[in-house]
Amino acid sequence: MNTKDYLAQDKETLLKKLEASTDTEMSIRAAEEEMNRILTRCAQENLAPVAAMAVQNTLQTAKAALSLMDTAGEVRIYERKGSEEKLLSEAAIRALVPSGMVWLLGAVLLSRGGAGSILLGLLLSAGGYAWAFLTGRKAGQDRQESEPPIIRTTTDPQKVYHQMDMLLTVVDQRIQDTIDMENTRISRSLKEDAASGQMEEELKLFSDLLALAYMQRDEVYAREMISDIRFYLHRQQVDVVDYDEKVARLFDMIPSGGSGTIRPALVQDGTVLCKGIAAVE
Repeated sequence: MNTKDYLAQDKETLLKKLEASTDTEMSIRAAEEEMNRILTRCAQENLAPVAAMAVQNTLQTAKAALSLMDTAGEVRIYERKGSEEKLLSEAAIRALVPSGMVWLLGAVLLSRGGAGSILLGLLLSAGGYAWAFLTGRKAGQDRQESEPPIIRTTTDPQKVYHQMDMLLTVVDQRIQDTIDMENTRISRSLKEDAASGQMEEELKLFSDLLALAYMQRDEVYAREMISDIRFYLHRQQVDVVDYDEKVARLFDMIPSGGSGTIRPALVQDGTVLCKGIAAVE
């Protein structure tokens, strides 16, 4: 079973936890708890060591990436109301009282008549009106500056779930790639071991044939056999080496009345594949 299947099994439970989350931190914590559950379930599977290591490492990396997840859903903007609004309204009223008194005084003077009273009344009324206007405007600006709106962003459970689903898709692919690479390596190793064993048996056979042919090298068929085996092994990049004091290390020595090659050595790139046997005085 892959990690996405485990996530699908827990979908309803996870969505309920995400719906109950009031901020991004709670949402990410719920996602991390789900990732821990998936890690635990994967650890209980009977996996090969390489596969188990790939699962653990990949899921731990995915868990670390959850903090970068976008959990934002609906954005809500609230206007501040209540005691702060009331206090600001009272402050505005107190600021308007003096301007109202000036305007009222102007109105009284206007009602008395007389050129001086009318002129003074007009000035006071206009001044009171302007004062009231400016005071009210400033109170409104102060209220806006001191009372920014409340902005709240809710969590989108479906968005979080789908992001985790996409993340685990990558995780499963990475795990499968690691398992496939390991299987390929094992298969290649088995083939190489088989080829190596086959080559070893083949070299042993050719070495024995050469020993028989060297015993009868005066015969034409023996010389032809030696030539054919040399040619075949040369195509396999294996050299057939006769005894000489310079290459004595390639041979096992047998004391004899004369010197010569009893069985040639088989060598590849300086490595002895099959030691030869030589007669020495």
